[in-house]
Amino acid sequence: QCVVERMNKHPDQAQLIRNEASKKKRHLPLRTTVTQAPDVVTALRPCWMVSPLSVAELLPAAPHFDLVLFDEASQVLPEDAVCALLRGRKTIVAGDQHQLPPTTFFAGDVEDGDEADEQASQLTTTGFESILDSMCTFLDPWPLEWHYRSRDESLIAFSNRHIYGDRLI
Repeated sequence: QCVVERMNKHPDQAQLIRNEASKKKRHLPLRTTVTQAPDVVTALRPCWMVSPLSVAELLPAAPHFDLVLFDEASQVLPEDAVCALLRGRKTIVAGDQHQLPPTTFFAGDVEDGDEADEQASQLTTTGFESILDSMCTFLDPWPLEWHYRSRDESLIAFSNRHIYGDRLI
């Protein structure tokens, strides 16, 4: 019902979407379609899964969504998250500060040689703050204490004892 209401409320947008849906090729770029028909596009597809690095390329800068969710936020650099943050009215940032920080391992060229490899390895995994770290500076974290990935408790026992203080279930 929401989709029909939005299409009735925005007939020009609805017609654009109908035209694009009837095409077999030469579709408008997604960014153009969202710019020209934001209400109908988000009514038709209210939930999107997009890499933080692709958001600016795909979506015009406006709050198109009620909620932006970052999963594994300990792996996302704040500067990579900003574009996604601007596309939502509210944000949920989920992650574990005990996991590895963001890395720039795949971002650039590395010199040849063992010493260069060692230096590059150290530079790519140290000194980077994640969007999770940034958010924790002004919001109280809400820890989840249920571990669901390991079928055998012994796989997480060491971390549970030494990092999580035996709080994980």
